[in-house]
Amino acid sequence: MTISTQGPPPELDLDEAPTYASAPVEEQRLHRKRQLAAAFRIFARYGYDEGVAGHVTARDPELTDHFWVNPYSVHFSKIKVSDLLLVDAQGRIAHGARRTNKAAFWIHSSIHDARPDVVAVAHAHTVHGRARSWCRPSSAPPGRSTATPGH
Repeated sequence: MTISTQGPPPELDLDEAPTYASAPVEEQRLHRKRQLAAAFRIFARYGYDEGVAGHVTARDPELTDHFWVNPYSVHFSKIKVSDLLLVDAQGRIAHGARRTNKAAFWIHSSIHDARPDVVAVAHAHTVHGRARSWCRPSSAPPGRSTATPGH
């Protein structure tokens, strides 16, 4: 699937954030899930995806040791609010019927656990990152997507 980046980006109809002090938790949760689904679409629009690699998470507003994450093997451009999975602190799916990416759990749970002030975490695989790794392999962090010319 090719996503055009020509021309101005489409306007996004994003909800205003609820006033958290007075909004019911279900309203806060729905708002956060809508924002997360929109973030996936924005990532896809600007090429911050590579196939189905990468993940973005958002901490649940009530169950703060849980986070919402994209399901495994769904392209960022296709993710809807109803696709999102709620994962608990042990990596079990608390809400949703699809598989999650185990790497998403290990990467994101570590950050959410270490930084309770952080609401969202993103990890992307991009063609830009791969190109950078080819240009200066000694300065790129080692990893699955780091390419070393000639190897």
